[in-house]
Amino acid sequence: MNFLLNSSTPQKQRAFIKKPIFMNFQMNRLKYLDVLTFTAVKSFDNKEGRCFPSYETIAETSGMSRDFIIKSIKRLEQNGYLSIYKNEKFRAPNRSYPNEYSFPEVDNFNPVPYEIFKAGDLTKIEKSVLLLIRQFAVIANDIYGSIDDFSRQLGLSRRTIYKPYLSLVKKGYLDNSRLKSRLTRLLKIDWAFPDYLPIKSRKNEYDTSNLSLIIT
Repeated sequence: MNFLLNSSTPQKQRAFIKKPIFMNFQMNRLKYLDVLTFTAVKSFDNKEGRCFPSYETIAETSGMSRDFIIKSIKRLEQNGYLSIYKNEKFRAPNRSYPNEYSFPEVDNFNPVPYEIFKAGDLTKIEKSVLLLIRQFAVIANDIYGSIDDFSRQLGLSRRTIYKPYLSLVKKGYLDNSRLKSRLTRLLKIDWAFPDYLPIKSRKNEYDTSNLSLIIT
C-alpha cells in the first residue's frame, strides 16, 4: 500500500489498492459504477486477503447508496471479482454481522492510490470514469487513447465517458491539451507505482532504505 522514493527527507507513506482490469461492461452486465464499489470494498483488505466492511461502510466510502452497493456486490460476485461468505450470525433482529469478502489473485491489475477516496470534489461518476480510463495508461500518469477507444474497449457508450471526462479536465484531474496525439495526462492524484518491484503475494511489503511498499 505504501510507496516512498529514496530521499534524505522523510516522506509520507502512500497506500495502493490492487484493482483488476475491468472491461466489456455491457457483455458482463456490469454497471460502470461497480468499479468504484469494488475499489471501496478492496480498500479494507487485510493481510490474509479478506475484509469485513458493512454495506453502510462501503456506501459511505464510495459515496453510493446502500441499496446500490448490495446489487453492485452481487454483480461483482457473479463476474468473479470477489467472493462472499454471508455471516448467518445476528447482532440484532433482522440485522446480521457484515459479510466476509475475499478476492482472487490476478495477473493484470491497476494499483489505485487511496487518495482517490480523499478527492472530495469528485462525484462517484467522475471517480468511476477516472478509475476506468486509468486502465489505458502507458506509464503511471499518462493515458493513451481517445474517448472512442475507451468506449469501445470498456463496452460503454461514448456519452457515459465523455461528460465525466470533460468534468475531470475542468477540475484539473486530467490534462487533455495533447488530446490530438491521444495522450491525456493524469494530474492531482499521483498514480506512480514502482513497477520494477515484484508482486509476490496479495499484500507485500518492501523496505530498502527510505523505500517501502505495501499493496492491498
